[in-house]
Amino acid sequence: ERLIGEVGEFCLEFNLRYLAAFGARAEVYGAWDDVAGQDGMMFSPALFRRCFQPLYREMIAEVRRYGLIFSWHCCGSVHQVLPLMIDAGIDVLDVVQTSARDMDLETMYRRYGQDVCLSGGIDVQKLLVSGTPAQVRAEVRRAHDLWGTRGGLVLGPSHEAAPETPIENIL
Repeated sequence: ERLIGEVGEFCLEFNLRYLAAFGARAEVYGAWDDVAGQDGMMFSPALFRRCFQPLYREMIAEVRRYGLIFSWHCCGSVHQVLPLMIDAGIDVLDVVQTSARDMDLETMYRRYGQDVCLSGGIDVQKLLVSGTPAQVRAEVRRAHDLWGTRGGLVLGPSHEAAPETPIENIL
């Protein structure tokens, strides 16, 4: 907890300085913490609530002073702490890693689509690497049909495309 606190204080100070230098020229402010793996959290949600959420509340409050959108990057199955981050004030979850447990687009739309903008959603581990262009198009259409025109989804790869991804699947 002490280590998390000291690193957190450094991050808060870094963010204050960064925002003072660039905040007036930005539209979105992003932070990242990969706190989950494919199957769930790397540590308890209670530890996250006690140690991380207060730091994020403070960081997001400062970001709000500049009128910026706050985007939180976290890979993996983050269901156990995503409500805490929504409560802390995030605007965007980046990324929806569909290959992680319970992170498929339908589940994410149903659970969180009304509370936070979701970014990602096209699987880079299997679909983009091994699927056909037709399968990729079908997944994009499915996501579009799920969200319709109401907004709240920045559809794209769930992370960086792997080098072995066929260019046809990216296109």
